[in-house]
Amino acid sequence: IGQVDRSRLRDDSLEALFGLYFGPGGLPRDAAIASLQRLLADPKAVGPGGVGVPPLPRQRNWDTVVERWLVDHLAPDVEAVEPSAVEGRSEQVLAAWRHSMAGTRAEMNAASRAARSCGEEPVEDVDASRDPGRMCLEPLVAGTVELKGSPGKKRGTAKKKPR
Repeated sequence: IGQVDRSRLRDDSLEALFGLYFGPGGLPRDAAIASLQRLLADPKAVGPGGVGVPPLPRQRNWDTVVERWLVDHLAPDVEAVEPSAVEGRSEQVLAAWRHSMAGTRAEMNAASRAARSCGEEPVEDVDASRDPGRMCLEPLVAGTVELKGSPGKKRGTAKKKPR
């Protein structure tokens, strides 16, 4: 997904990547961070991308070489993007956050840790019925992301019209 032409990128693809971000640590989350960085960063700073051939093993088995090669290409170390690169995608970030808050314990913990400003301690009991007004999306974003829309808005409280 990190190689997708930005003009053809769909909102649900970004939401899916943010959904992996709000999940347990590991290769899928690291790969999502790398893909999001390629998609959200300044195109001039990202470079052309692409995948080369794995090196020939000298003293190791092929499985070790191929595994390291895959990790290097799927989840390379990336530089954090500016908060402004994510602020225009508040809708996708919040949709993924809501989904994670209703998901597994690991997803809920990751989403809860993000619902704060960077530099603050994570909140123990995050109110899942309220959208956070800001998030700390480190290591993807360098700094606090101010979410546009209705920060702190309580969801699911609309009164039904009488019949």
